[in-house]
Amino acid sequence: MAKRMAGMLIILLCIMLISPSGMAEAKKKRFITKASPGNPFKSYMDYRCITNRSSRQYKLQRKAVTNKSNGLRMIKGRYCIALGSYYTRKIGAKVDLVMGSGKVVKCITADMKSDRDTVNNHRQHRDGSVAEFVVDTRKLSKKVRRMGDVSYASPFKGRIKKIRIYK
Repeated sequence: MAKRMAGMLIILLCIMLISPSGMAEAKKKRFITKASPGNPFKSYMDYRCITNRSSRQYKLQRKAVTNKSNGLRMIKGRYCIALGSYYTRKIGAKVDLVMGSGKVVKCITADMKSDRDTVNNHRQHRDGSVAEFVVDTRKLSKKVRRMGDVSYASPFKGRIKKIRIYK
């Protein structure tokens, strides 16, 4: 009887893993999604402000490149950003910013916003920005520099609806 039950359990587990709904469940567990306050403002900081040579942030910036078209720093096709601790405390975490339009901006946490500088349960900076992009200020457009907002660089217009944090 025990062998029969064990065999049925194995078959049931296999069906769950192979079935489309089982696959959807497996995909959902790859990341967690957290709602964003939805502020459209996206601040930036120059990568040269990361100066502690022994920090994970500094080591990560050594792997980053500057996107020539917009001045933002990237690692393996993901934009470097800083987030509040509400979303993650892990430097190097892959995250997606899901915009109000549905567009997904692939990012990586290259720095963290300090808890003392954030509000709303450490979800956003006092200036209202949820994501702070790491940039080469000298390569940013004049408009982005003047406005202090990466939203003026494509594809970053609009509100951040939610943030996916990959495990």
